[in-house]
Amino acid sequence: MNKDSAEKYYNDEKILLAGLLYAFTRGVNEVENIGGNIELVKKGDTYFFFAFGKNIFGILFSTQNHIILKNKLDLFIQEVENIDNGNKFENWDGEVTAFLLPDNELISLLDKIFR
Repeated sequence: MNKDSAEKYYNDEKILLAGLLYAFTRGVNEVENIGGNIELVKKGDTYFFFAFGKNIFGILFSTQNHIILKNKLDLFIQEVENIDNGNKFENWDGEVTAFLLPDNELISLLDKIFR
């Protein structure tokens, strides 16, 4: 995936959806005073798996509810935060296209964990 296609793939709607889902999980935690984080939400035929790291979070959309997918997402978030000893994300501004160049570590991690 080159930078142009990454920018097309990560459009404003998808970024807004991710932000909305993140706000939803935090809001439910606040209202319900529950410990921990929401890990799974189902809407129609789609499952939303959530994984939270120290500085980042991930959401995996799937039509299957399977613990293996959740475990892979958890591993991916853990491995991403280990890149550059986690320093890369302490002051990260949320720009994703720099991480999606073909020789990037994230692409390699995605292939390693999810294929």
